[in-house]
Amino acid sequence: MKKVIGIGELLIDMMPNEKGKRLKDVTGFTKKAGGAPANVCVAAAKLGTSSVFLGAVGDDAFGNFLIDELNTYGVNTEYMERSTVANTCLAFVTLTHEGDRDFIFYRNPSADQLYRGLKDLSILDHQILHFCSVSLLGDYPMVNTHQRLLNHAKTHQTIVSFDPNIRLALSSDHVTYQQTIKAYLSYADILKIGVDELEFITGKQVYKDQIQWLRTYPWRILIITLGKDGVHIYTQKEDVIVPSYAVNVVDTTGAGDAWIGAFLAQCAKQDELPTNILILLDYAKVSNAFAALTTTHMGAMEAMPNLVELNEFLHEKDLKK
Repeated sequence: MKKVIGIGELLIDMMPNEKGKRLKDVTGFTKKAGGAPANVCVAAAKLGTSSVFLGAVGDDAFGNFLIDELNTYGVNTEYMERSTVANTCLAFVTLTHEGDRDFIFYRNPSADQLYRGLKDLSILDHQILHFCSVSLLGDYPMVNTHQRLLNHAKTHQTIVSFDPNIRLALSSDHVTYQQTIKAYLSYADILKIGVDELEFITGKQVYKDQIQWLRTYPWRILIITLGKDGVHIYTQKEDVIVPSYAVNVVDTTGAGDAWIGAFLAQCAKQDELPTNILILLDYAKVSNAFAALTTTHMGAMEAMPNLVELNEFLHEKDLKK
């Protein structure tokens, strides 16, 4: 079985104690562990797949909390770094009554941007490497670390997964942000994009044109997440839409990360990356269920179900068919 290795940001999500208020009007917050690549590692670990997180936190109480959280969920943190010159990143989150989010980040730089990475890159060989776009912004060591690891991955039978996971609040230069994402698309064997991100990335307004534009890149699996409507999965030859599951949504934080983490956990069980559309359909059903359950609780990591809870949910849904 392969390992799922995530690289990027690990941070504190400061979740509001009240929904439907502007940030200035929120009277209290609750800290939750977050950061998209780290969330993916936790999702994989909760489903019984070995995962490793590569990143940095500050030498502070928040950093201690985050490492403890990853270890609690079974994520390997031995390759992480602690920064004494920058603090752990904080993201203050506001929620609508429907559970949708907005973010304000305390960064530039934060410890995660200063990660210099592995000396021995062989741990990547024949594994799955997942990354996002947040850690590709700016002129920081983490950007160079991504380049080094991705270049190694492409020559050592490593499956590369890319979820841009766009956060426009982190950059006032959206043109450069778009160009940065485009520069990394060619690394991806698995490319996951939210339907609401397609226009920003492709510059196209029509869905058909957006997909056609993405077909110019060498991905093997393209996943377009459709929110409550499920996902649209493409291989180079076929595609299928997989409906989601209806649940009572509390908080959508980490739902996309939960989805791709569950998907990668299933891919990790195979010697080769599966591209049979029927297999991917089954994987997507499991990922849809895992992500749906994650939205029924606050936060990201702790909201994700374990394998028993996931199987019980899927069994219940099967009985109702």
